[in-house]
Amino acid sequence: MEHYHLVFDRFKLMLLARIQPSIVTLSILINCCCYVGPVNLGFAILASIFKHGYEPNHITFNTLLKGLSRKGDVKQVINMFNKLLDNHYPLDVVTIGVVTDALCKANDTDTALKLMTWMEKSNIKPDVKLYSTIIDEMVTQGVQPNVVTYTCLIYGLCRFGRQKEAMSLFKKMLSQNIKPNIVEMMSQTGQKPDVFTYKSLIYGLCVLGQWNEVTKLFSEMESHRISPNVKTYNVLIDHKCKKGKIDEAHHIFETMKEKGEEPDIITYNSLMNGYCLQERMEEAKRVWDLMIVRGHEPNVYTYNTLINGYCKARKMDDGVRLLNEMQAKGLKPNITTYDTLTGNRICRINRPHSVVLMGTLHTSVSLPLESSFTIILNVASKGAVICQVIDKAI
Repeated sequence: MEHYHLVFDRFKLMLLARIQPSIVTLSILINCCCYVGPVNLGFAILASIFKHGYEPNHITFNTLLKGLSRKGDVKQVINMFNKLLDNHYPLDVVTIGVVTDALCKANDTDTALKLMTWMEKSNIKPDVKLYSTIIDEMVTQGVQPNVVTYTCLIYGLCRFGRQKEAMSLFKKMLSQNIKPNIVEMMSQTGQKPDVFTYKSLIYGLCVLGQWNEVTKLFSEMESHRISPNVKTYNVLIDHKCKKGKIDEAHHIFETMKEKGEEPDIITYNSLMNGYCLQERMEEAKRVWDLMIVRGHEPNVYTYNTLINGYCKARKMDDGVRLLNEMQAKGLKPNITTYDTLTGNRICRINRPHSVVLMGTLHTSVSLPLESSFTIILNVASKGAVICQVIDKAI
């Protein structure tokens, strides 16, 4: 592309041959001008596009905006963007990205933030790269992003289901010792805090182990008469269980019921898993029984959780009993069921007669044959059941 003038020479030949250029040809020329040639010529070609009756799309406009931005002509970038808005031309996240980048290079992060808010209201899905650009530029300028800055960005990402990116920014906020204050945060964005907002932040705090902040958020919810729903409680119970804080998790479970929030299958599964991780099988079974009484049918995950707990506690007969019950109810064992009952458990306690059961189980689960036979034949070789295993598994 160093010899971009050759491109225009070929274009002139097309015109001399009275070959009408297509929108694609003209767009290529604009791209050439904006990357290696005079941007003004790109706008001249844009005029030609209109003259030929073509309708430029957002890609064409984005190319011109990028050309202006490369020149450092921020004023023209803003002018063109405003004209696009006034004429209702199509815009996308790339358009916003180019304008945001230009604003940040001009040290105008305030306008960039306002542009982000506008983007969210116009239903253009955000890109975490845009938000990072703003924050990084603020830091470069020596302006410390505050809770309001982060809230604008986090809220925008959450609104479009980009929880992973929102969590990345949330972690960055906490790493800078900026504590979330929901009321302050939401009021600054013109939004009212709701249960979804609290749940998202509680999840982030749980991931980071910020339990004191989680407690504060729950208190804040109550003070503003926003009741946690089952999903909010599930987030907290699940993380407490995985961190070995099962008694605290059970206390939250009881509080949840007292406040009239009905636990769902996810709640029960999390609580049972917490007890199973600590081999407290009697309590896990009590949770199971309560779940049944409350009208919740166990799913494959529920069975796998309890089977794993029994196997971990070396109560193999109970684990196998649950497997039989699971299959009798028409629930198909999966790879987790198989792994729990074979390599991790039964095969390690020298019970070759149970391997016949495993051979049967293998036929209902899609597994790599080589790894499956390695496990099964290894234990079968310790007893006189190898022929039965082969008959069942082939």
